[in-house]
Amino acid sequence: MTIFKRIINKIIRYIRQRPVLKNARKNTEKLISTTKPKKLLILCYGNIYRSPFVAGYLNGKLTNREIIIRSAGTYPKSGRASPEQHILMSRKFGVELGEHRSTIADKELLDWADWIVIMDIRNWEELEIYGDKVRNKIVWLGALLGKNKIEIQDPYGKDKVEVEGILKKLQVCSDKLLLSMK
Repeated sequence: MTIFKRIINKIIRYIRQRPVLKNARKNTEKLISTTKPKKLLILCYGNIYRSPFVAGYLNGKLTNREIIIRSAGTYPKSGRASPEQHILMSRKFGVELGEHRSTIADKELLDWADWIVIMDIRNWEELEIYGDKVRNKIVWLGALLGKNKIEIQDPYGKDKVEVEGILKKLQVCSDKLLLSMK
């Protein structure tokens, strides 16, 4: 692919993403104010960092066991473990990921969920093919931070300080998500 085509593709992608990101907070606020989930799917790309952390954190805090929480990713390989450094860092937040193995999000799992909690525009783009039925279930976790940036970065390949910052952000958002489900 030529540099010109890459630039054009980036511009097109930016133009497509802009309204999605602009409306993400409003759409999330509307969904969480009008529905209460019984089945919650936490989604990220690889299902080895963000989504299992959030699912584990929420499961550890929930006193109401009527809400079922699962996590999955869109990366096309299941059974992967969380990296050791992430397992150790997650323990500091009370989340145990030592036994976690990645799961691939499929149509059946997406249909099962009442809410699908996503982290970033990549997650949204990968769900776009499923149409409005899935899109109307999306909760942007970062939208719960207020006016900050809506996306929560993937910690893959980041240094320890950056990963810890992302985990703190996930914790704050998870606490706010818990409040919205009550």
